[in-house]
Amino acid sequence: MLRNMTFWCCAALCVCVAETRAANEAQELYDSLFAPKVKDAIRTPDKADDVAVAQEMLTVAKEKSTPGDLALLLADEAYKLASRDTSGFDAAAEALLLTAKLDKSKAEDTYEKLGVLRNRQFLSARGDDRADAGEKLINAYFMIAFMKFAGDDKDSAIAYMRRASAVATRINSDRQDKIQETIDRMVNEQRLAGRIDILKTKIKNGDKAAAQDLLELYVIELDDPEEARKYTFLVEDEAWKTNVALAAKSPETLEAGEALTLGNWYRTLAGGPSGAPNRAAMYTRAHQYYVFATSRELEGADKLKATLGLSAVDASLKNDGVDPTKIKPIKVRSGLKAPVAEASPGAEPGAAGNGPVGVGAPIDLLQGVDVMRDAGNGRWRLDGRALVNEGSQLVSIALPVAIDGEYKLRMKATRLHGNESANVFLPVGDASCQFILGGFENTLSGFQPNDANTLKVSGMAKQGAIENDRAYDVEFVVRISGDAAHVSATIDGEALPTWKGPIGDARRGAYWRLPYNKAVGLGVYQGAWRFSDLTLTMISGSATPVRGGGPGGPAGSLVVVPNPKLPELQPMLTDMKQRRPQLFDGVRRLQAHAAIDAGDLGVSGMGERVDVDGSYAPNVWKGAPSVKDFVINGRFSSIPPGDYLAVYRVRHAASGGGANTLCTIELTDGATKFADETVTFDDAPSGAWSTVGFRFKLDKPTQSTARVWQNARPVWVDRIYIFRVNPGFGPGGPGGPGGPNRGAGPANGGQPDVGEAIRNAFERKFVEGIGNAYRNAGPQQKPFILNGIRQKFNELPEDKRKTVLEVLKENGNDELLRELQGGN
Repeated sequence: MLRNMTFWCCAALCVCVAETRAANEAQELYDSLFAPKVKDAIRTPDKADDVAVAQEMLTVAKEKSTPGDLALLLADEAYKLASRDTSGFDAAAEALLLTAKLDKSKAEDTYEKLGVLRNRQFLSARGDDRADAGEKLINAYFMIAFMKFAGDDKDSAIAYMRRASAVATRINSDRQDKIQETIDRMVNEQRLAGRIDILKTKIKNGDKAAAQDLLELYVIELDDPEEARKYTFLVEDEAWKTNVALAAKSPETLEAGEALTLGNWYRTLAGGPSGAPNRAAMYTRAHQYYVFATSRELEGADKLKATLGLSAVDASLKNDGVDPTKIKPIKVRSGLKAPVAEASPGAEPGAAGNGPVGVGAPIDLLQGVDVMRDAGNGRWRLDGRALVNEGSQLVSIALPVAIDGEYKLRMKATRLHGNESANVFLPVGDASCQFILGGFENTLSGFQPNDANTLKVSGMAKQGAIENDRAYDVEFVVRISGDAAHVSATIDGEALPTWKGPIGDARRGAYWRLPYNKAVGLGVYQGAWRFSDLTLTMISGSATPVRGGGPGGPAGSLVVVPNPKLPELQPMLTDMKQRRPQLFDGVRRLQAHAAIDAGDLGVSGMGERVDVDGSYAPNVWKGAPSVKDFVINGRFSSIPPGDYLAVYRVRHAASGGGANTLCTIELTDGATKFADETVTFDDAPSGAWSTVGFRFKLDKPTQSTARVWQNARPVWVDRIYIFRVNPGFGPGGPGGPGGPNRGAGPANGGQPDVGEAIRNAFERKFVEGIGNAYRNAGPQQKPFILNGIRQKFNELPEDKRKTVLEVLKENGNDELLRELQGGN
């Protein structure tokens, strides 16, 4: 009954998604759904009932479609209910954090409540639980301190950090040094804030020298060029004005020469005595800009200056005890920042950050997940610190950390409904090993052999069913010795048969689509699963995030599926998008389908292979002088149906400009041209590599031929790329009727109809659920639910509205059908 009620509640809330709701409407829905449960739970002496109802309210409150007023009310009531007993303190803390997230104006009060709650938990804890409670209290004090510090109440912030230090001493926490380091930073920034106030007062009184001092304080001691830029108009030093403006920009927008200038400037700023303020930060900045400069197209003396500058800076960093290989990419802004969620106790697993994470440092694999960018197939959502798949078909996702070496992976896996498997894809060298949990109609768990039909007889599986709504602790250990691997697994501490053999024999089914190599993947076949507490610990080697810029990247940024063999993709396409935005209309995600060295396609007698600076390919083709004909004409790949972007890298040394034609690029099937583009001198300036291209669509598999037609001016062609736009199922799609765990059927050859059929089926099921929620609702709830349904219905395109009406008619939902038809 409880589960049915929860399902009805979530279904009803999914369709009630209006931006604002009156407080009495939220209270009315809360009273009808949860108030009776709360009263029943309070009446019983068993506190477990209270916590269970509080957790149920939190589950509904965290649904994205839950109206804000109702979510806040549920979080507040969950806190009141769960905080009645120490057994519910963790749930009460979760409710407080949700309240702070939903209503920023309540953050200060909520975080302070969290500190009081965690202090009560610490004072009541005994034995082994005391250390854990102490770590949670330290986390709460950290959050309050950062919030106070950001709000310019630095005295209170430092006081809370000193409370954290006292708790750390009492439980002998291994974070004592980190806490003291944070206190020292806060005290130093408080001191600098006092100096800033003094300098600003002097500036108001006409002291011009104070303006330069203020600029140097922000740049050197606070390492904050963004803030410094606000005051550059006060100084007369043009070099400082220019360099501060450049340093305040995102590195990706800089030209190679600008990065070199910044490297030289920061090296000069750090060049004082070893006791100079923030010397290490200045050398670190110089290192970062030199690295960026050397990765771009510099030539001659500038290239030499950047290389020598990088070498000198790295030597200085080593002398100061800093390892240059561990320096992370430039962040646009530095300084203390408030955390967005309560930290985990104990070892504090964190995301891999922007650079490699080495042995022994636990990594929270969910912290950097973006469900839109990382999904291979199907829909996923983040639910707090858990990942949940939506829909009941073949879905997959990669956790965006590339693994190179031996490692341990731990997780909790819970099947929410269904009778089929979760699948875990474990990187093993350059290959991937597949583990099945609850497969073959919920009868077996184990490693998948090469032949998908042999799990039952392979001796590599554990017999037994997986129970729904039970969290299983699953742990994997991957060991590598030369070209061989040994992979073990345990479920709730029970060891399963291991997989071992040559790395080349490890593989996952072709029907499972993952966007990244060397990353842990998750897949679900027919059902819904919840994955939480995904922690990676390297035994040897390192783990590196596939996105150096952080979890989601800037809003509206172009997502390029990483390819270790083609590291140039992201910067190349990001630059191309800035210059040719029309080619990227409607593009969210690109995946390389093919990358061809132009030297392999060059026409004999029409050119030659040459070495050219800045090339991405070893085989660059240069058209012969005075040739006005195809200099490249080569068949290279069969392209499945879909939407694509073709990119050609070209260069020339000819004089001229404007709209005069340099060359023409095209793709054909050998007989009929299906896409082309004329490249002008404006498109490709002389002396530099330029990216040019066009969009095209195919409705059937096509054997393609790339051509470059030269207009009598010698043109170098580096590499030709074909990118798939927003890919669905690719070659080797889902198997036949037997399903993934029963062996792959015929591949769909990249046809998008399979993915479309699955999406349509899921949409129809969703409409059925909405209709049933409305049909089963009481008279007080129906108008409220209908309002949300009608609003979303009217936002749909016409074909989708027709589908909704068809499904309602098929299911005999005449009342809702009449309401929607009458409203349109």
